[in-house]
Order: sequence, then structure tokens, then C-alpha cells
Amino acid sequence: MITVFIHNDIKKQIHKLYATGGQNQKAAERCKALIYDIKNTKEPLVEIAKYSLTKHGETRIKHCVKYDLSGFCRLVTIQDNGWLILLYLGTHDEVDKWLNTNKGLTVAVTDPQKGLFEILISDDIQDPKARINPVPDYSSSFLFEKLKQYWELFSDSLPTLIKKQLQKLETISEDDEILEIAEAVDDKSKQELIFDVFMALRGGLVDEAKNRILKYQDELKLLSEIPITDVSKVSSNDQYLNLDDLEAEDMNILMSNKNWLEWMLYMHPAQNQVVNKDFSGSARLLGVSGSGKTCIVVKRAVRLARKYPNEKILVLTLNESLAKLIESLVDKLLECKSDNELKSQIVVRSFWQICKELLIEQRKGKFDSRILGPKTDKYEESIDEIWEEFYKCENNNDDANILFPIHQSILARGVYPLEYIRQEFDWIRSFLSNDSINDYISVSRDNRAIQFMETDRKKILEGLEGWSKKMSAVGAIDYLGLANELYRYIDDIQTNYRSILVDEIQDFGTLELSIIRKLVDKQENDLFLCGDIAQQVYTKHHQIRNAGIMILPDAYMKILKNYRNSREILSASYELFKSNIDESKFKTEDFEILNPEFANFSTPKPFL
Repeated sequence: MITVFIHNDIKKQIHKLYATGGQNQKAAERCKALIYDIKNTKEPLVEIAKYSLTKHGETRIKHCVKYDLSGFCRLVTIQDNGWLILLYLGTHDEVDKWLNTNKGLTVAVTDPQKGLFEILISDDIQDPKARINPVPDYSSSFLFEKLKQYWELFSDSLPTLIKKQLQKLETISEDDEILEIAEAVDDKSKQELIFDVFMALRGGLVDEAKNRILKYQDELKLLSEIPITDVSKVSSNDQYLNLDDLEAEDMNILMSNKNWLEWMLYMHPAQNQVVNKDFSGSARLLGVSGSGKTCIVVKRAVRLARKYPNEKILVLTLNESLAKLIESLVDKLLECKSDNELKSQIVVRSFWQICKELLIEQRKGKFDSRILGPKTDKYEESIDEIWEEFYKCENNNDDANILFPIHQSILARGVYPLEYIRQEFDWIRSFLSNDSINDYISVSRDNRAIQFMETDRKKILEGLEGWSKKMSAVGAIDYLGLANELYRYIDDIQTNYRSILVDEIQDFGTLELSIIRKLVDKQENDLFLCGDIAQQVYTKHHQIRNAGIMILPDAYMKILKNYRNSREILSASYELFKSNIDESKFKTEDFEILNPEFANFSTPKPFL
């Protein structure tokens, strides 16, 4: 029994070769045909043996076998007793460069459920031809800093002088300099460990460096070291796909020359666990940016539509442009699945659209249509323009004068009052309905940076009343005004959907969530809430429990890895965020600040 793994970059490499045409396109087609044949046979080695081997053997990676596909394109594989790995696809020059960079590469396992991990291990650090030699990434930091908490683990038993020398190493450090420090240690296995770890760090291969440490501590086993019977139990992860985990629809995407929407829908089988999991009630998924949350929402919506035939599934987001993207993804996914009959079941809406539709339904057509638009019907003024006009007391409207003392107080603290007071209005209306608005005078404002006395709060409420009158007078309304208008009919709202999936849940306030709760009965898979508090755009009161949404502990999930940005970009943005935000302001029962697992590639540091 042979288990086949495919590196997750193979699909990108197929797409790249296909796009260049000619012999490269033929090579891409042959690779796709090979994957298809391997997927549909019990004898993978027999299928791959039909392809020609390259003229020269390969020693840079153990058990490596290279194949000629077409023209000057090569497929790099690792084959050992019981398994086959498709590693890299490219032109002759690309493959040669890749093999030089990945000399000594092998794969290992910690837990079969966590999949395969890469390590770079030198055969002999004394021999330049037998030691690893990744290309330096020239990132501007000391190498040991990339290890973070692993540094203490790595350096615990090293002499102080060796530690200090290692802490001075940078990406411009020479091989011999790293080797000299390593050889100062008596233990040969530690010499090899030090050399391999810092050579990997110099090349920006942080995950490989960490895995080399874990291998030294015997917390990882090489795939070649585990019993053949256990190899098939190794799951897919973000690096390697166990071909047995690949579903038919994803196989079709992988095998076809797809556009960017379809590639966006290609999801690793590890993420399918979230898509396919059923919950007794509501569920919440926290995920850092670039972790594929939106793709999970789309695929989960399609699965639920199939699970509950003839029942409506709502996908909801606050942002209208995101709603349009999600709708395009749903359409594309259903096209790929040839399942167009599901399309009528899945409804994609922005919260604005839902509020508008429900208000029309509740008022039975008896309303001034102007109140349902974010712009004035006559002059096309936006809410932002109307707000500035109101706040500056222009056009003979002095209702905002009541806010002037508060304006001066906020300005003295170095905060921009025009924006802060508008955010305060949004915060109030995000959890207090028109009937309970006066509760603001005594309510706790723990998540707001500037504290207000009771007299200040009364002035703010007067200003808010003036702002609401202003919008009504000019014939426009903002998000929170629309939600509050609908909330008047909260007891009359009917449950219109079998399940609701919400993307960017962090941008919804408590009152908006209360409306969403009313749209679906409490039952299996009723609400699926997706978001990341670090990406919050709007200033709102946000308490899921206060909205009547109960989530059991086993229905809380997290995705921590960002696949989209380099380590330097993520590190800079995350540090900027942490340095300027009081984390305690975000601590609720529903959200937390996630520490992202950075992508395993480097770029120059951002100029900022």
C-alpha cells in the first residue's frame, strides 16, 4: 500500500507552467494527468513509472527521483518504502535552483493528525557538498530573534560565549562563520544542530529551523522512521496534501486551468474539518487575516444547503462589496460542482440589504423610501458629508453646539473630536435601542478610552438626537440608524432561514446581532459566526451573549496561520497593532487578540 502526498505549491506551479504555454503547458498537463492517474489507481508507483527518469541521478535530497515531463520541465519526488511525495514542478533551471536551496530536505511527523513537516538536515557539515545551503533571504534582523520562544529551548545548555556569538549572526554571515561557532561545541550532534538551524534561519526557513530543533529533541520522527502501516494515517496540513483526503470537487479545480475565483475556492483538506463539522447550536470561528475564513463560509453554506434541502441558507456580511465577492464565490463553486439547483437556496446579503427588506416587509410599503438610503435623494450627499455639515453647525443647524464643551475636552487629550464623537454615537446605538437610549447615562463604558461624566453623557444624547433629526430631515440614514429603525419591530421579525453564516462578525454590534438571532430558530447549525477582532473596522458594543446567542465551549474554533503575507509584513503590522492598542479594551467573552502564526517566507522589512 503506497500513500501519496503532494506539496501544496504544486497547484500553483501547474498554473504557472500552464500560463506560459508551449512545452511548459504540455508539462503542466502531464503533471495533472499523473496526479489524476495516481488518485484513481491502487498502484501509484506503476503509474509514475510510465514517465521517463532524468538522465542524471539526484543526491541533494535523499530518496529523490526526478522525472522528465515535457521540454525542459522536471517533476521532483521523494520515494521510499510505503510512500511517494510529489515535491516540486518547474523548468530545468527552476528545479536546479530549488534543489540547491533545499539540499538536505526531508519530511517528518509529530502527530499523524498534524501532517508532514519539512526539515533540512546536513549529511556532513564538514563537506560543503553534503551540508545544507539555503539561499540567504537578506532579512534585516539577528537570526536568533526569528526563533522567538524556541531560542530558550535551543540555547539552554549552550555555554554563554557560544550564545553570544550566535546572537550576533545575521543573514550576511558566511557559512564558515556559522560552522566555526558550531565546531566550538564538543558534542558532534549539537554541532550539526547549530549549523543546520542557523543556516535555515539565514535562508528565512524559520519553520524548518524549529523542526530541526524538535528533531534533535526526538519530538519529530522522520517519515522514513515510522512504520509503513502508520504512513497512511498521516493527515493533510497547510504544506502537504494526503491525496486520499482530496475530494472530487477539489480534484476538478486542481486538474483544470481555473481563474482566480476558483483558485480562491481551493481549500486545503485540513480546513474542510471546519466546513464539515456539525454543531448542536451556534458556532464561532476566530481566524487571523489571510487564514481562509471567507472560503470556509462559502463552502460551509453550500454544504448546509445540501444537508437541508429546500431550506434557505443566509450568508451575511456588513460590507456590501464583500457580499458581492461572496456571491461570486458561491456562484463559481456551484458552477464547479454542477449543482446549480442549490443556488436558489443560498441567499447572500449585506446587513443593509436585509434591514431594508425587513423594513419594507414590516411597514407593508407605508414608509418614506428616502429613509432607507445612505445618501440624500436630491443632492447625493453621503453620510460622511452630512455628518461633517452637522458637526460644524453649517446650513443654519446649531444642534451640535451642545457638544462643544466635550469637543474641547477631547481635543485637549490629543484626540480628533469629530471622529471620536461620531464613534461614540455608533457605540451607543450599537446596543441601545431608541426605547432604552437613556440607559447610556449610567452604563459602563469599559471599552471606550475617554471617560465621560453624567453631565457629558446627557449632552452627548442631546447631540445624538440632533444628529438623528438631521438625517431624517435630509432624507438619509446610516447603518446604526437603519438597525435601530428595524429593531422597533424586533418582536414581529419572522425566522426566515434554516441557517445563517456571518462573515466579519467583529463589525456587528450587539443590537444587530439580536436582529440576526431572530432570523433563525435555535437548532442544529443555526448560526456560524466568523471573524477577527484585530480586523475590527467599526466602533461598536459587541456582546454575543447579550444578543441571545449562546455558544458552547466545543463550538469555539480558531485558525491562527496567515498564508498570505511575509513574516516581516505580519510582524510589523502586528507590532504596530499591539503597540497602539490597549488589549484590555478588546477582552470580551466572545473575542480575543489572536497571536498569528506567521507565514514561512521572508521579504524586505516594510518601509514604515
